[in-house]
Amino acid sequence: MTEMSDNCTPHVAEHATPTLTALAPYDNAIASDPAHGAGTPLLVALHRLEQATRLGDVSACLSEVTALLHFDYFYYHGEFGRMFTHGVSHTLSNYPAEWQRLYEQNDYGVRDPIRRHACNRLTPLIWHKTLFRTPWERAFRDERAGFGLKSGLTFPVFGPSGASGTLSLAANRPDVPAAALRRTIPWGATLAAHVHDAVHRLVVQSADAPTRPMLTKRERECLGWVAAGKTSWEIGRILMISEHGVIHHLRNIMRKLNVTSRHRAVHVASAYGLIGDTEMP
Repeated sequence: MTEMSDNCTPHVAEHATPTLTALAPYDNAIASDPAHGAGTPLLVALHRLEQATRLGDVSACLSEVTALLHFDYFYYHGEFGRMFTHGVSHTLSNYPAEWQRLYEQNDYGVRDPIRRHACNRLTPLIWHKTLFRTPWERAFRDERAGFGLKSGLTFPVFGPSGASGTLSLAANRPDVPAAALRRTIPWGATLAAHVHDAVHRLVVQSADAPTRPMLTKRERECLGWVAAGKTSWEIGRILMISEHGVIHHLRNIMRKLNVTSRHRAVHVASAYGLIGDTEMP
C-alpha cells in the first residue's frame, strides 16, 4: 500500500449539496457509438491498454481513465508468482507517496478491511462507512482520508494461471453518493480487467524475469516467523537475537525481494518457495 490534482471535479453551484453526477460516464458511453467516429475517450483508452507495450504505457492509460471516471487516485497491484518458478509482482499507483510509505511501514495491509475483501472475495467493493467496524479500522479510514483517499471502489481481479490483482479508484471527496459509485462499477470492472490483462501480457513477454533470490538461513527464519504472525520483538526472543537484528534481517529481505513491506515479502517469498524449507519449533 501502494496516489493528483482534482481537475475533473464537476462544477457545483454555490450552496448546492455536492454530488458527483458526472461520475456516471457509463451512461454517456452507451449513447456514443464507436462505430461512427472515434468513439468515447474511455473506449479509446481501453483499446490503448490492449495495445500497450510497456508498463509505463499501462500506467499512463490508467491515469487517463481514472480522470475520465472522475476519480483522483488509482492503485493497482498484481501478483504473478504462480506463473513462474519465482514470484513476480507489479504495482502501478499515484497514491500520495507519504501514505504509501506509512501503509507499508506500519503493515496496514494486515488489518486493512479493503485489502481483506480483495483477498477473499470476487465482487467489487464500495468504500462504505460500515466497512470500518472496529476502532482501529475507523482510525485507519480517517488517517487515509487525510491523504485525499475519502471515497472509492476496489475491484479484485483474477487472470490466467492464478494471477491475481486489485484495482482501487479513490476520490478526494467524502460525499460521493453510493448510487453514483454503483453506476461506475461496470466501467471500473472493465478497467480492472484490461489493466490486469495488459500487465499479465507484459509479464509473460518479459525476457528478463528475475531469478530466485538468495536468502540466508537466518533471513528465512525471520521471514518464516513473520508469516506466523510474530512481531520483531517476539522473533528476537525466539531466535535469541536483538530486535534491531531482526529488523536488519527483514530490511535485507525486502531489499532482495524488491518489496517495501513485510506482508508483501512473505507473499513474494512464498511464491519463490523460500518459506517452508526452514524448520521452526
